[in-house]
Amino acid sequence: MSWTYINPMNKYIYLAYNILKLINDVEIFLIDFYKTNDDVPLFVKCFLFDKIKKDKISEINISDTTKETIFQYLQDKLKKYIKLDNMLNASFDGFNLIFLHKEFEFDIKAFSKELEKFMFKNNTNFFQVLDKLKYWQMSSSGNQWLINKNVLKELYLLEKTIQYIENLNLEKLSQNEKELLEIWNQKDTFYGD
Repeated sequence: MSWTYINPMNKYIYLAYNILKLINDVEIFLIDFYKTNDDVPLFVKCFLFDKIKKDKISEINISDTTKETIFQYLQDKLKKYIKLDNMLNASFDGFNLIFLHKEFEFDIKAFSKELEKFMFKNNTNFFQVLDKLKYWQMSSSGNQWLINKNVLKELYLLEKTIQYIENLNLEKLSQNEKELLEIWNQKDTFYGD
């Protein structure tokens, strides 16, 4: 029953990790998987790597050299990917890549400034970003759309977003924009608000 409420992407990461335990020459497989398989989203690759790195049971024996090779590959990909156009064309999970900036040692300041300049230019841009931060939350207390405010917090744009919303003229907003504001006002379990 608990699987019902887990984000499908997390299920994939968990299942992929368990499959890795069954592969004999896992290091060759992993390097090939990371460098040549473009069908797997970068989000999944990064969080799978995090699980591999934190494997405390040592069920998968991967050398530090292989881990470093994969780390360098992912770090380069993330640095190139974290651009406004990519993020606006990506799914919700694309924005989640922001949370990896400390672990993969890439700077998000330039992206934050680029997003701020775009987002607060006009209402159309503002609501386009809010829509990209929207995600579906399944829970035993009910399913609902939420907006991931932690992304904005991580980018130091949360307070400015709250202020922007307070200054909006609600009468001039479209129905879709009003619905996004209703979603914004829902409790985000990750953000705690």
